[in-house]
Amino acid sequence: MPKKVLTEKRAARRAAFRYFSISLLISLAVLGSLTALALRTLGAASPGQSSVPSASADPFYLPQEEDNVNLLLAGSRGDGTAPRFYTLLRLDATGGRIPVVSFPPQTVLSLKGAPVTLAEAWARGGARSASDALSEGLGITVHRYALYTRESLISAIDRVGAMEFSLDYSLDHSDGEGKISLEKGRQLVDGVKFYDLMRCPAYPGGEKTRCVMSSRLFAAYANQKLSTVLSSQADFVFEAIVNTVETDLSAADYQARKGALIFLAKLGGSPATDISAEGVWNASGDSYGLTDHSAETLRAVFGGTDPPEPPEE
Repeated sequence: MPKKVLTEKRAARRAAFRYFSISLLISLAVLGSLTALALRTLGAASPGQSSVPSASADPFYLPQEEDNVNLLLAGSRGDGTAPRFYTLLRLDATGGRIPVVSFPPQTVLSLKGAPVTLAEAWARGGARSASDALSEGLGITVHRYALYTRESLISAIDRVGAMEFSLDYSLDHSDGEGKISLEKGRQLVDGVKFYDLMRCPAYPGGEKTRCVMSSRLFAAYANQKLSTVLSSQADFVFEAIVNTVETDLSAADYQARKGALIFLAKLGGSPATDISAEGVWNASGDSYGLTDHSAETLRAVFGGTDPPEPPEE
């Protein structure tokens, strides 16, 4: 073949490659711009939290403020005694997260302008008063509550399935509810073990560490079992669990937010995060006052409008 013809063909191939490269770069730039626009549309997460992932889990669902809900989970032994477990959980669809925090019953809040502990608020008016005390004391809204017993919690955990959990401590404790003997390390947690880990008073650090452990347990369980909402049995499981607890959470609440749950489940990752309610016990140990910064952080995470200031060094 003549040298001139070969040279012209090489030049044509180089030109075609340049045009292809330029087209590819332009396409990537446009794709990047659309991704950035999608992130801005979904909105950034609150300070200190990661933003919603760029890939939408469901093209027909966009997170809405009205999908967000704060739920108070209160737990008792089931023998008519007052609750001793208080956990606040938020379905934050717009932020792409599920924050979880547990409080000692002695946590000081506010009810009708007067200081009151969670336990005192419950004694005055049950779940609604405890919800109101959290709402007023933290400057948020607690929308729904669920009161569970030992039996209903164990039943719910076992119905959905056991989870893997890493325990930081070896625990040995015995009381009227039975013996707790658990080794440190990674293990399978069923309903009975879940309840024992929540109630055990033998943690280093006492009640505060027990509350931290409760938050970690609920967050870990949510992260591992959120995909249950994608199952064809999801509605049946919800109904079965709700029927074992005392709650004002209705089937309509569930159906209205099922899209948000599916959205979070399809996003993957670990949307549930545990938060510590930092505070100080009084001298007699019968009241627990949240630090100002902890209260501000909780207010921001669970629906407040003002972001917390960083703590002073």
